[in-house]
Amino acid sequence: MVVDLHSGRQESEGGAASLQEQSDEQLLERFKGGDRAAFEVIFRRHRQRLFRFILGFLRDRHATEDAVQDLFLKVIRDPSRFQARSRFSTWLHAVARNLCIDLLRKRRYRRAASLDRPRRDRHGGEGGPPAVERVAGREHSPQWHAERSSERLRLLAALSRLPDEQRVVFLLREVAGLQFQEIARIMGAPLNTTKSRMRYALANLRRLLEGLPE
Repeated sequence: MVVDLHSGRQESEGGAASLQEQSDEQLLERFKGGDRAAFEVIFRRHRQRLFRFILGFLRDRHATEDAVQDLFLKVIRDPSRFQARSRFSTWLHAVARNLCIDLLRKRRYRRAASLDRPRRDRHGGEGGPPAVERVAGREHSPQWHAERSSERLRLLAALSRLPDEQRVVFLLREVAGLQFQEIARIMGAPLNTTKSRMRYALANLRRLLEGLPE
């Protein structure tokens, strides 16, 4: 199922600008009241960051796209699940983490193809560049991708070898951009433990990268 962000009433230019200035929590309240445009702002605000975060778990572009759709469908179907005990973005990443864990358990994605394999279209043919080239989440020139491709591949290879708890903390901090207090809440761990996992993750990544070919 695809999230439909194009139906419903149209916002004026001024109204759209007003929505952009509102917090996630304010937008969610507007969505609960029937304002579909408010949800569109939430979706566009968080989609790319969540895509990069989930891709770090699943290492499969199509599975990641499906997971992002499922995640936002959960919000659409029951926005009251958010209880405002933390920031909306923190809660959203916690839901994404749990969704990824469920998918990894059910579908055994730990043995999935590497990110450097060209993605496939619906007919089985090669449909575009590897998903690894999308990890940065920004548009860059072909030259930039060529220069950074080797570094990204090595980093992703090392990241896949980290213990789960270290990898999650690293992704939440470096990809999702969350604060350690938020990460601690998501992980259900003390703040000092969360920071220690990040230190271990960085140390282990350096060690693993030294052992990988250039």
